[in-house]
Amino acid sequence: MYVPYRCCEKSFEDYYTNQTGHGLNYYQGAAFQKGYGFGGLFRSFFRAAVPLFKSGAKAVGKQLFSSGVGMLNDLSRGEDIKVAAKRHLKQAGQQLTDKAAAKMKTMIGSGRNKKRKRTQKRVSRRKVKKDGGPIEFNISGSGEEYMDLSSSHLYVQVKITKKDGSVLPDNESVAPVNLFLQALFSQVDVSLNERCISSSSNTYPYRAYIETLLNYGEDAKKSLLSCEGFYKDTHLEVVDPLKTPDGNEGLKKRYDLTCKSKTLDLIGQLHCDIFQQNRLLLNLVDLKIKMTRSKPTFCLNAPANDKEYRVILE
Repeated sequence: MYVPYRCCEKSFEDYYTNQTGHGLNYYQGAAFQKGYGFGGLFRSFFRAAVPLFKSGAKAVGKQLFSSGVGMLNDLSRGEDIKVAAKRHLKQAGQQLTDKAAAKMKTMIGSGRNKKRKRTQKRVSRRKVKKDGGPIEFNISGSGEEYMDLSSSHLYVQVKITKKDGSVLPDNESVAPVNLFLQALFSQVDVSLNERCISSSSNTYPYRAYIETLLNYGEDAKKSLLSCEGFYKDTHLEVVDPLKTPDGNEGLKKRYDLTCKSKTLDLIGQLHCDIFQQNRLLLNLVDLKIKMTRSKPTFCLNAPANDKEYRVILE
């Protein structure tokens, strides 16, 4: 005899209702995410204005107290209250105006620049004993200075040679891949006070390339990103920079910059999370950056597979 099966919905409801632990307390997040919102537009303004209002109110309070004491002394000597009040109010206004003017001089122009001048510091890499070994930057935290990592850039001088270090001959079909600066490194590890805060994986050049493609417009790709060796490939299937016509224009431009082992200057930001936020790094925090080099076969385009090359960082 065929009996149709009917699902008991109540049992399923009880299961999902009681699966949190039969009445045990559990953490439940907020219904709405909290962020800067509309107030974030004025966040920087209030952060700078509130201390000024506090210092101004303190100065006004001190001046009023001083004027009140002076007026009481004048009244004790028999002076008319209206005359004493008028004179002390005028003096208080003049003194507050002078203090405000002196404060403004220290906040704008050369006065503020001398007191709170932004400084730039060049940090050189540690000497690498082995060619192609990892590159390390160790930056010790200063007692007074903060670091602006969003304004930090990596500058390298690179050239392509034969495996034995000799200069490339004319018409040698080898050129860098696109976004050459980021392709030089397969992994970038960032540590704060000897604690690694970055994901340890060899996908760094892929992340850098994807972020560059998605976050920049055509104008930036044709101008600014050339500092990182970015020249858009027109024919991805073409790996020979000397092929003409219908060649790869981006590959040809990169070839012209590095042919005959010419030194190429590259500069750009690191594609790590901590370098892409606008907060300052606190003082007394040691920063360590370890950059693992990519193999030449990864960061170079060469149609001849039987030839080997070297990528030298000067």
